[in-house]
Amino acid sequence: MSELALHTPMALGKRRAIFSLRYCVYVAVWLCTWQGASFSGSIFQLEFLTMYDSQPLYECAMVLAIGALVIERWLSKDYTLNSSYFAAPMMVLAAVLVFSWIRGQIMLQNFRPVYEIHEAILIPVGFAIYINSFRDLKERKALAWIFMLGAFMKACDATWIRMFADAGPEGRWGALLMWRDGYILALGIAGGLILAHYHGFSLKRLRTLSILSIPFFAYGLLVSYRRTFILAIILATIAMIITLGRGKRLKQIRNFFLVILTIAISVLLTDPLGMIARMAGAFMPSEEGSSYIRLIEYPNILRNISDHPILGLPVGIPWKTYYYMPVFANRTSLGTHNTYLYWALRTGIIGFLGFMWLLARAWKVVLINWRLQKTQEDFFYNHFLLYAFFLYNFGCFFGLMYGDAMGALTGLLFVFLQLQMEKTTGLKTMRNVDFIRTLMRKEIVLRPKPSLTPAAVALVQRLRLKKPASQPVQESL
Repeated sequence: MSELALHTPMALGKRRAIFSLRYCVYVAVWLCTWQGASFSGSIFQLEFLTMYDSQPLYECAMVLAIGALVIERWLSKDYTLNSSYFAAPMMVLAAVLVFSWIRGQIMLQNFRPVYEIHEAILIPVGFAIYINSFRDLKERKALAWIFMLGAFMKACDATWIRMFADAGPEGRWGALLMWRDGYILALGIAGGLILAHYHGFSLKRLRTLSILSIPFFAYGLLVSYRRTFILAIILATIAMIITLGRGKRLKQIRNFFLVILTIAISVLLTDPLGMIARMAGAFMPSEEGSSYIRLIEYPNILRNISDHPILGLPVGIPWKTYYYMPVFANRTSLGTHNTYLYWALRTGIIGFLGFMWLLARAWKVVLINWRLQKTQEDFFYNHFLLYAFFLYNFGCFFGLMYGDAMGALTGLLFVFLQLQMEKTTGLKTMRNVDFIRTLMRKEIVLRPKPSLTPAAVALVQRLRLKKPASQPVQESL
């Protein structure tokens, strides 16, 4: 196309439309990170987006993101699909979940959507949507804003529900109960602590907003009683003293005590007795219903896994109770409060290994990126992703990190990691990267191509020297 054609009114209007749709994609994805709550009453939840009763709001936002992406691709005439280092394990997880769901429908003799259709399957689905929505390396900055502003809005939800909404009897468990909510609030605190050590220019506004919002994030986390992530963010703050590097450790020690002080003040100003009771339950599970349920849930889950080790118990089929389970507190017979055990329970050995494969690839990329960082922007992005996955893996030990709106957020997290990997290493995949040597040398080291052994070389030479047996020549018709 000529330069003149590119500047015609029609071409300029088309470019403006695509540019505007890009921001529509950003807004829709941002809504995916924080829409949806356990209790109604927050004025920040866009209830009018729901398409039918009980439709999760974050899924409605995903539909908006898909619509904006389709229109943008149609206007740009770009129908290509983006590849990723994480695509293979994601496809494995999608395949085993669909297979498990089909088995469950056959066993139930009833073809219908089940509750899990809103849960783990959204990890590969969300990843497929976002990996084709974010392809420009410059959009890492947009993703950082999306995550941090998502945390800010969840803190707004928690504050509003705590002060003005009537959550009923279940409100004693906290203002926000979804695992996504506790995770993103803890991630917001971690992001603010990392940005406190950032000295670049590109993220100065994000730095100011995040640092000022740390007490707000902590308040939202505390009034939600998300014990797993309260403990996780304390551990992450301690780990930052080591990972942030020289010259930043003394400041991070001060930040650690500031975080502890902020938590203590927030507890005193909100509900000190309730928080003490909830935290004590983590160490004395027999004294607190929620912890007690999880403690005696695990033997039942392990027994069910041992009964179905290869294919797992099909999706939609409640797991069998072998050991006594009391009726009080929150419990589920469709999932488990341990994400690692969930994949073994529902998808068997293949799904469990697929999940481990996905996490292994993620940590390979996270650690190589962290080792190779050079710029201030890479310093923030790499540490943000490092602690995003630390919080995620820690939460997997105690909660439903495959559900409660975490599916879509997990897919977005892997897309962020993919973009940062391409920026840091210049590679689209790390299949051929030697992990240990790369960490030791602080530069990308590729594995050597496999070579034949001397015996194999001699065999090939003998086969080449051997003349082929003569074959009768067939006459052509």
